[in-house]
Amino acid sequence: MDGLDPVVGSTWQDVPATDAAAAGMFLLRQDVSVLDDLADCGLKQFEELVDIGLVDVGHLDHVICHYSTNAFRDRAFDGLRKRVPTLDTDRWFSNLETCGNTGSASIFIALEEAWRTGRFSVGDTILLAVPESGRFSFAFAHLTVVAPPQNGAPS
Repeated sequence: MDGLDPVVGSTWQDVPATDAAAAGMFLLRQDVSVLDDLADCGLKQFEELVDIGLVDVGHLDHVICHYSTNAFRDRAFDGLRKRVPTLDTDRWFSNLETCGNTGSASIFIALEEAWRTGRFSVGDTILLAVPESGRFSFAFAHLTVVAPPQNGAPS
């Protein structure tokens, strides 16, 4: 092995920078042919969370999903709708069209916008879904809207 072959735990920092550059280690690229597999894995993970009781689809009021392109919207929506047949587009929120893909901040920007525009009521439950194609990972959060404190503390 010449030190330039991919090895788990090794990076471009393990070889001289000129060798790393010559080997193309600084070229950023993504194998987009596996993005469908990422979506399938994320939907499978969602199914598992439902099956073990960490996501209660019977009390799911809203879904906020970050996706980098609308090409994934229908795939994600159809996959979630298989498990939540009552899920309709009124309960689905994304701001991709208005804010664009804002990377790791996307889900937080979408959550804040949905809150600020009055989509939520106390007691509503929200599923955040974040596929991250750069790292080929998927994350979920299941939130419940609570009332602000009544003791005069800032909300």
